[in-house]
Amino acid sequence: MSSNSQDKWLTTIQNKGSSQDIAVDNQHYFSQKNLPAELIARIQQAEQETLSAKNENTMRNYRLYWRQFTEWCQQFGVSFIPADPQIVLAYLQAQSEKITDRGFHLSPSTLHNMLAAINYAHDINQLPSPTKLKQIQEYLDTINRNRRRTTMDNQKRAIVDYYLEQLIATTAEEIAPRRRARDLAIILMGRQGAFRRSELADLTLNDLEFLPDRIIVTLRFSKASQDGRHKHSKELLKDEKYSCYQALLDWIEIAGLPKRGNIQLFQSITRWDKLARPRAKQNKPVNFSGQEVYRIIKKRCQIAQLDAELFGAHSLRSGLLTQWARDGKSIFAMKQRSGHRSVTSVDRYVQTA
Repeated sequence: MSSNSQDKWLTTIQNKGSSQDIAVDNQHYFSQKNLPAELIARIQQAEQETLSAKNENTMRNYRLYWRQFTEWCQQFGVSFIPADPQIVLAYLQAQSEKITDRGFHLSPSTLHNMLAAINYAHDINQLPSPTKLKQIQEYLDTINRNRRRTTMDNQKRAIVDYYLEQLIATTAEEIAPRRRARDLAIILMGRQGAFRRSELADLTLNDLEFLPDRIIVTLRFSKASQDGRHKHSKELLKDEKYSCYQALLDWIEIAGLPKRGNIQLFQSITRWDKLARPRAKQNKPVNFSGQEVYRIIKKRCQIAQLDAELFGAHSLRSGLLTQWARDGKSIFAMKQRSGHRSVTSVDRYVQTA
């Protein structure tokens, strides 16, 4: 594959790009030549839908790690697509020695994600993955056992009741009514439901059912069910501590949203406290993303004079589970609320300190 084609493919994955570019640039993409235009269009559409379904955070990380790998390969004049497994092993060893600006080695999970990006790049081009080499897996195990490697603990601090009350207090001081209502609803709903930020962003009004004593929230898609085959429902009680029930009703009313509809529950807001309007050229709504949930939590932490670096959107999810563990709630109740399939997964979110 020429360097020009490689550059085009790199641009494609960086832009979460069109499957047409991938098909044209990759000589391995079609096993049969001169396919009818209709079949090519259907193949390209299937590829585009696959790309679009990838979690936005996953794709952002893939683009970053893939770019780093290609630049490293170019330094030595070696191919990165397809990549030689031994080259990937050398790259992994180089990354394992890297020291960040804060004086830490890259964590094993970061190294795993780097390999996942390389694997994805080959998979989307229908090429054998160079990351399956036995030596690579053995080297990862060696890194995991190496206690001399100092890695930064990236786990964000849980927003337990003590911190939650401080975030709630910041919304009471917010002078913009729509922003105040939205941010409070996000904080309370994210915490009470132990939602992931992507789940909050994907919710529509049709996903909520208000009953006199509770809200039933249906998750059509989640990290555990990205294809939507296994829907998960959460019942959020009205009389539960720090309930989001009234906050959600207030937000829906002040935002002027209908009771039902395939409309995002949470909306982007302009600096003038207006709902963000559709893009004029595309006539598409301004989608509210998980990244915006992240920014809201960070901003509220800053206003509360907390160290925002210690908190993230996942702090709401871990905050509920950590608080419930301290309060003596059953592991079954915690698993049911969070949507985790195993007790081990729940344990990872419970912070003891």
